Amino acid sequence: MSDAMNQALLLDIATAAVEACPADQTEAVCVESVQAVTRFANNVIHQNMADRGRELTVRAVVGRRIGVASGVISTADEARALARQAAELARLARELPDFVSLPSPQPIPPAPETFCCDCAASAARRAEIVKQVLETAAARGLKSAGALSTHVSSIAVVNSLGIRATRTLTRAHLHTVMQAEDSAGYAAAEGPSLADTRPSEVAETAAAKAELGRKPISLDPRPMTVLFEPVAAAELIEFMAFFGFNALQYQEQQSFACDLLGQQACAPTFTLTDDGFDPRTYFTPFDFEGVPKRRVELVKNGVINALVYDSYTAARAKPPAENTGHALPAPNDFGPAPTNLVVSPGPASKQELIASIERGLLVSRIHYLNIVHPRQMILTGMTREGTFLIDRGELVAGVRNLRFTERMVQALGRLAGLGRDGELHGHVWLPPLVIEDFTFTSATEF
Repeated sequence: MSDAMNQALLLDIATAAVEACPADQTEAVCVESVQAVTRFANNVIHQNMADRGRELTVRAVVGRRIGVASGVISTADEARALARQAAELARLARELPDFVSLPSPQPIPPAPETFCCDCAASAARRAEIVKQVLETAAARGLKSAGALSTHVSSIAVVNSLGIRATRTLTRAHLHTVMQAEDSAGYAAAEGPSLADTRPSEVAETAAAKAELGRKPISLDPRPMTVLFEPVAAAELIEFMAFFGFNALQYQEQQSFACDLLGQQACAPTFTLTDDGFDPRTYFTPFDFEGVPKRRVELVKNGVINALVYDSYTAARAKPPAENTGHALPAPNDFGPAPTNLVVSPGPASKQELIASIERGLLVSRIHYLNIVHPRQMILTGMTREGTFLIDRGELVAGVRNLRFTERMVQALGRLAGLGRDGELHGHVWLPPLVIEDFTFTSATEF
């Protein structure tokens, strides 16, 4: 089935649900996804898996009561039954005093076609790509493990106020860990097409890190200058953005923006934008309510500048705010979230950033990242699979892993360098970042 035909089918199913729902207002979101993965370990492919599913979520509004029902469906009749169930749940729900209305339709700006059919690749095609990683590992005397995954997802959003929106997203992701006797190296790449996984580059990067990390040294934990590669930095920025610029978290007094909105908190060189139309991220023209995504400058030249809103948080803001089109799927008690983040790059190459550091660390990846205190945006986590000592501008040795605990917004106030070459990892496109006096609190023996 072509992409256009699939979107039309999902639109028909969502429309049938809305028309059958005995509620004051109704929203239906129908998503069909095809996911596949090829996993490998010890230089051998050990699993191929594929899954296809179609899920419908119906949100029914009766007065100020909201009910949500979702399920895997195949036919319009099943969609209608689900819609009636959502209405029944709405009548049993508590009133939501701040709820005003589902959103009304708005024009969605046109955008170039982004559907990449190669993300529906066969297991044989995925094996050809993975083979490049396995051969690199074997040639270097290393053990490789990891996965190549593909994802094609079509969505239709329909509501009783007139919204009708469809889109398709494709994603391919490759990661690998190269393992030596006492060291490991991690690398990953992703994007809308299989070509974005860059298997030769990923394999060589991971292998080089495993080799450089042999015979790791131990360092006493203390504040250090750190060069975070994009894989590691993306996790830090994503955590900070999801919780900090979320209007519901702000309204519930859980966001650092409660204390810092409008203030200079990060370095003047740091600008963070969310833009569903930025080609460096996964193209997302509208959110899960069918509202077009607005470009939002979350941090502008170091100033905590703006929040993201969905229909609920925009209506309950005082005064009411503009809906920026950042709704997550219902039911959603987390709030709106920025999912197309871009950190503005700087002027330096990665090698120039390394050369600028007298003594510090290069961190390739972060593990077990958690929030200690959301209002202060205190994060804790571990380095993993590629931590190196920088001495007088050169990478000189692997380092055993360290735990950090840091106030992330204040850390970005000590931003000392930005790379010019960025990468996409998850919801964030960004270059390498150099942060001074990043706080490490304990060390490991591995």
